[in-house]
Amino acid sequence: MMKIKLPLFLVLVFLNLSYGLSVSHAERKYQIKFGYASTNDGKIFSYLKEARLIPLIPKSQGIYYGLEIIPRDKTPYKILIKYSKPGKRGLELGSYNGQGEMTIPMGFDNGDKPGIYKLDVYIDDKKEESITFEAKVFNPS
Repeated sequence: MMKIKLPLFLVLVFLNLSYGLSVSHAERKYQIKFGYASTNDGKIFSYLKEARLIPLIPKSQGIYYGLEIIPRDKTPYKILIKYSKPGKRGLELGSYNGQGEMTIPMGFDNGDKPGIYKLDVYIDDKKEESITFEAKVFNPS
């Protein structure tokens, strides 16, 4: 039987990396995605594509963005979303009860301004994610 001898520092690096990865996966109960959301009927939304640059087009024109929550298991959970937008901070978007995967649609209203927006996502009273995105006016060329 052939023995392979690895330098100690390689063994330590490997153990450190694998421990860090396993801990982060074990502690993270929810995957949270942000981007465009689509709808066929205006009632049921599905996640479409991750993005951090969102066109500033009112939801009345059919453009939505949103969050997709993907839990590790089917345990019920409660979501609270707080947000900041240009000129206003600490606003509450709403709270939702979920179980399993969930898409939460959002959209701009007339009068919303371009700039940096921030969403803080709390699940079961614990801050799980902070998402920063930019709302930008695109001029057709």
